[in-house]
Amino acid sequence: MAHDPVSIPEVAFLSQGKVHLLAHGSVTPVESAFAEDVNRREREIQKRQEWKTEGSGARFLSGGMMMAAEQIAPATMPQVTSVAAGRESGQLLYSIHVGGLAGLFVYDVARKRESRIQHGREDRLLHLSRPGLNNRVACSVESDNGARHLAVLAGDSYELSEVTEGDSRDEAPSWVEGKNALVYHSAGLARSPEGHVVGMSPFSICRVDLDTGEVNELASDDAHDFLAPRQSADGTLYFIRRLRAKRANPLKGLLSLLALPFRFLYAIFQWLNFFTLRYTGKSLSSDGQEQQNPDPRQLLIWGNLIDAARSDRDSRNGGGEAPIVDSSWKLIKRTPDGRERVVASAVVSFDIRRDGAVVYTNGSAIYRISPHRPEKSDRKELLAEAPLIEQIVGL
Repeated sequence: MAHDPVSIPEVAFLSQGKVHLLAHGSVTPVESAFAEDVNRREREIQKRQEWKTEGSGARFLSGGMMMAAEQIAPATMPQVTSVAAGRESGQLLYSIHVGGLAGLFVYDVARKRESRIQHGREDRLLHLSRPGLNNRVACSVESDNGARHLAVLAGDSYELSEVTEGDSRDEAPSWVEGKNALVYHSAGLARSPEGHVVGMSPFSICRVDLDTGEVNELASDDAHDFLAPRQSADGTLYFIRRLRAKRANPLKGLLSLLALPFRFLYAIFQWLNFFTLRYTGKSLSSDGQEQQNPDPRQLLIWGNLIDAARSDRDSRNGGGEAPIVDSSWKLIKRTPDGRERVVASAVVSFDIRRDGAVVYTNGSAIYRISPHRPEKSDRKELLAEAPLIEQIVGL
């Protein structure tokens, strides 16, 4: 029996809060029934409350403009926070975050059917891994204080048990092939006297043996972050190496301090401009021409705020598809004897397919490097282009 090409995808990826499948050059979004239901309920709530902001009298209700601002604020939208291959062939596992709650779902690709495993969790599940021994899935769990710890989802109910602790960001776990061990990246947190996170140490790559609880550091460097590791049974390690931002220039800090009054005035102007545009349809800065809304597309990737809109502008000016990160984000292959090789540059996310091929994204396009020519990075094959790709999963 012939199969729908979507039923045998090569790659799944996360873009703009939704999961997409890539098969034979065709990209298909995964429609989450849960997300659609949440959106429908939010639209119904907004429609019932529209009368509160309609008419001139509604603009100056008790509480004034601040009340109106709350009423017209955008609805909370469900966002997929992570995606991974499911425990069974032809399945995807993903987590959805909406408001202060999170849920875990399985999607059957062939049947296009979503099943809810868990919902209503207060802890946010991030960085789901490919299933390891005994079909267990690893992930990172976000705490209220900003720390993140590794956890393992086991059993039919995906019961959660944390495996790391401490005041740190432990993220992106991946099972070591054939071992009861995880590799992941970790960074220590620096806090203010009030307990707020004010900084992080460089990300290093660690390995934890779940049988003994022993943790070993595999890679670290004060000048770089080491991210999203994958390790094979023979010890070969793949990871992203990113150059850390340079320390702040004291002169720039002084100039920023002097600019504070101007930024304060600009903020007031934008606040007034928002209400003028909302109720008159015209901007305070309008010159008679139609104003376009600014592109607010920004992504927080491994602690870095990425201005994807700026990348698009650079691409249009220079031609071609521009990555959303710079060339210092390199995919590295380290062999067991310690030799390193740069596999690709400007890498946001990558994965190793079951056939050994490397798939990766620069945030704007998806590429594949054949397992038969692993030393030839110029042999990369363009699979697809899509905006704002955050995560890629090889299937």
